[in-house]
Amino acid sequence: MIEIKNVSYSYENAVTDGALKNVSLCIPQGQTVLLCGESGSGKTTFGRLVNGLIPCYYEGKLTGSVMVNGNDTTQLQLHELPGTVGSVFQNPKSQFYTLLTDTEVIFACENIGMEKREILRRFTETVQDFRLEKLLGKNVSQLSGGEKRRLYLASLLMASPNVLLLDEPTNDLDIATLEILEDYLSTFKGAVVVVSHDRYFLDRVAGRLFAFETGGRLTQYVCPFSDYLDARLAREAGERAEAAAPKRTRERELRMSYKEQRDYETIDARMAQLQGELEALDRQIERNASDFVKLTELTQKREAARQALDEAEERWLYLTDLAERIEAQKKS
Repeated sequence: MIEIKNVSYSYENAVTDGALKNVSLCIPQGQTVLLCGESGSGKTTFGRLVNGLIPCYYEGKLTGSVMVNGNDTTQLQLHELPGTVGSVFQNPKSQFYTLLTDTEVIFACENIGMEKREILRRFTETVQDFRLEKLLGKNVSQLSGGEKRRLYLASLLMASPNVLLLDEPTNDLDIATLEILEDYLSTFKGAVVVVSHDRYFLDRVAGRLFAFETGGRLTQYVCPFSDYLDARLAREAGERAEAAAPKRTRERELRMSYKEQRDYETIDARMAQLQGELEALDRQIERNASDFVKLTELTQKREAARQALDEAEERWLYLTDLAERIEAQKKS
């Protein structure tokens, strides 16, 4: 769904902020991932590449390939992307196009040329799903921050984009709207990229994250955000303590968290299980080569199993390396 290959980008007349260096990643359909990193690390730049604002709006030097839903975003005009990519920015006021709530909800669908009958059907469902009844007929400027956020989410999701870019989507949301958003993401069949600091929301919707680190590097972690954050904070605390006591020679003790230890004990069995599932699916695909419907279903299952195995292998590499470093530390 989103495939970035060897992408480097720097803004025109900029020094370093937001630059990307040789970034590659793939986000398949049905997966929600988190982008994290310090301010100016490249998160916003990545989003602008996916939604086409780069190079249509922001000028700079771009190399590499950016494919979204099979399309090269660098070769499309901005008006060709709304039906494919839906973006939620931190400030919803910057994304409203009309004065009234009713027309705002249907704006995106009208903009992509959807039939009136289908717009009316989706409008009725969206008003009910997002509980917009009391907001209809109002001027957008009269809404509270949370109501504006809910209105924009409703308008965006009503257009059914294939890819969602969500920048701090839980800001100002009440519990009811947050539950609606989480339910929607749990069944969304496209790709979702989230930039957020809401660890409780992220732990529920994303199990894979990409961290923009020093020098524009992008590092993947297959774990809940809380695990990543705790590990990063512990590492940073250790680095600060080491810097404060430069004469200390004893290395900080390494150890696995409870979840890492549990994963380390079961990862081999998990990989064997997934490998067995892949082999079984390959046999079924061979037997059903002439059944198009069945073959499509089996192919999708195999893609999901392959992705799960790749992630398990990455987790195995991380845990095995950690275990070896722990053992080496004990012997030193």
